Amino acid sequence: MSKARPYLPGSLDTFGNAASMFVRQFQFPDFFEECDKFLSIDSDNRHFDKERFAKCLKKHAGIESDIEEWKLEGWLLGATDAEIMAFLRDVVGLEMRMPWTGFRIMASKYPNGHTIWHFQLFAKHPESGAEIFTGSVAPNVEQ
Repeated sequence: MSKARPYLPGSLDTFGNAASMFVRQFQFPDFFEECDKFLSIDSDNRHFDKERFAKCLKKHAGIESDIEEWKLEGWLLGATDAEIMAFLRDVVGLEMRMPWTGFRIMASKYPNGHTIWHFQLFAKHPESGAEIFTGSVAPNVEQ
């Protein structure tokens, strides 16, 4: 699993240069075992449901449209882990009823000014030896 780059305020602004920048993580591993479950979704993927995402932004973060998507960074930094997990479960959809136990969110900024969100969900198996981390001081985040 790749390491996230450190969080740098302003890196998601219009002329920012974030690349796989750490935004938030909760109970997320540095590595996972075969018995664990892992899901990664990027907001620029052609299979990403942008309509569902827009509804989730409004429902969970009070963000009215994708034009206001820039507000997501602030919400992610201030929301509780439970609020973010509910948001991510909703973004993934009901068809993914996995008992997710952790998440990591990273972001990248394209030269055209568009922000790409990297949402990762993790479900730790009871017999897994994977060590999990919350916050930016972790081996899966560059220091």
